[in-house]
Amino acid sequence: MSEIVGIGMDVVNVNRIRRDVSGSDENFLSRFLLEEELDMYRQLVDPIPHYCGLLAAKEAVIKVISPERSDGMMFKNIRITGRPPVVSLSGKAEDIARTKGIRRFMVSVTHGDGIAAAVSIGIGD
Repeated sequence: MSEIVGIGMDVVNVNRIRRDVSGSDENFLSRFLLEEELDMYRQLVDPIPHYCGLLAAKEAVIKVISPERSDGMMFKNIRITGRPPVVSLSGKAEDIARTKGIRRFMVSVTHGDGIAAAVSIGIGD
């Protein structure tokens, strides 16, 4: 029988990220998102709220795996694709999740009115 190992949530200010993206080099988002994730929304007129949803989802997953954030896990160790969102882990994130008995994640993402939010549930055996 499956059990909940942890729950994480995050909220991102879309306007702050919009300022960060426009006020820096174009590679700002590529520090946090994988090319595959960027490609999912690149063709939209305004992809920033969707990217913020991905950032919130990744942070929510990190909070499930490693709330103390002292282990060097990176945003790029977490891939979120599809609808509904599917989480894939690699590197340090995968190692820590496996150690904690997390086998899969359920993620819900929303955005609107200047915010993006996500909740993540880590599920084990």
